[in-house]
This record gives sequence, structure tokens and C-alpha cells, in this order.
Amino acid sequence: MKITEAIDAMMPNQLLEVQVQVAARLAHLAKTTPGGFMLTPGRTSGFKRGDLVEFYAPKHGKHIKVVVNRINDKSLSCHEFDNPSRKWRVGPSLCRLVGADKVESKPVPDAAHMRPVGAVPTAAHAGTW
Repeated sequence: MKITEAIDAMMPNQLLEVQVQVAARLAHLAKTTPGGFMLTPGRTSGFKRGDLVEFYAPKHGKHIKVVVNRINDKSLSCHEFDNPSRKWRVGPSLCRLVGADKVESKPVPDAAHMRPVGAVPTAAHAGTW
């Protein structure tokens, strides 16, 4: 008997019990699967954190190379390879893999320690610089 045929033959109380069991099984898989368990496999196209990917930004009229920082449900959070302070959130279907395995990029500057060139701290900025 196929699963769909078995489901069609069930009474409402039996369907609710199956729903509870399926939810419990998915929760168990999410806790025990190394690297986590995704309900929508393949949505992020197999990208990993640290991968170098490229996408075309029509607004800027050029291809942009970015390093993957985080893999979200429907997008990749990235920073530009040449300018790490510039962040992007882009759909994985728009990206293509350029390089993999933990790309070394320039370090992201710490904004708390940055100030304009030639700026002189004043009493108002005493605690910030």
C-alpha cells in the first residue's frame, strides 16, 4: 500500500496522531543530524560558509564576488571579497560558485575604532575614541 493511499484511508484522529509523530521525528532529526537538518533540502544549492560566489547585480551593472557568511532559509548573507565592510543578501539561485573551502578575504574593519582621517576627538567623543 502506498503512503498516499494509507493517508486517504485514515480517520481525522489518526491523521492528527500521524502529524504529531512526523513533527516529533523531524525535531529529532534536527537535533541529531550533524550540520543540522533542513526541511527544504537543496534550496541553498549546496553553498557552504566561506565559499566564494559571484552574482550579477543589474543595478550596478557588474558581477560581484562575495564570500558566504551565513546560509539563511531563502538567501545567502555575504560580504564583498574586495570590500568586506559591504554586505549583501542574495538568493542562491542567482549565485554561482567561484571558489570554495574557506576563502581568505580581507578582515572586516572594526567600526568602533574607525574615525575620519584628520578628525580630532572632542569632549563629546571622549568615551567613543
